[in-house]
Amino acid sequence: AIPVAPAKEVPQEKPVKPEPQEASAPKKSGEQGAADESKKNRPGTALTGQEISAAFSGRTLNLTAGRLDIPSGNRLMDMKIHLYPDGTSRVQLVYFHYKTFHREETSTRKFKGDGKWWIDGNKFCHRAMVVDYGAVNCYELNQRSNGDLELYFEGCAGNSSAICSNGRLGAKGRLQSGLN
Repeated sequence: AIPVAPAKEVPQEKPVKPEPQEASAPKKSGEQGAADESKKNRPGTALTGQEISAAFSGRTLNLTAGRLDIPSGNRLMDMKIHLYPDGTSRVQLVYFHYKTFHREETSTRKFKGDGKWWIDGNKFCHRAMVVDYGAVNCYELNQRSNGDLELYFEGCAGNSSAICSNGRLGAKGRLQSGLN
């Protein structure tokens, strides 16, 4: 047998009561005055109103729009907006609906219509009856190094789309030369 030393008494630490904390909801991007910090973290370069106006006039904007923050979202649309120099636009939409009417089927719907576009400060704004029943949506734009554009909702109001939430990514796409 191997002799074993008697066990030493280990002092017990007194349990520490945690300090009571107030419950809080998770913070959203840009909440509590951090909007400027959130904007700095967006990929690409923010475009000014003057840059947007010069680049968009007489060109076509090809976008995928909708709830891009939801993977495999079922309410996306392809949108082609012809931006005329006089501030008018011609819109072509293709809505994609997944699992419509509780079936494992997809469907698409196509619409065309006219609208208006304008610059408000550093925001691109657009309105067309075929887009959310004439909702006015304004976006801040960031351009990536490869030319891709990201449009972030800004200035959401009662006449904006139901999915409009300041700072939310609303569309992605590219500018195309001409009004094709």
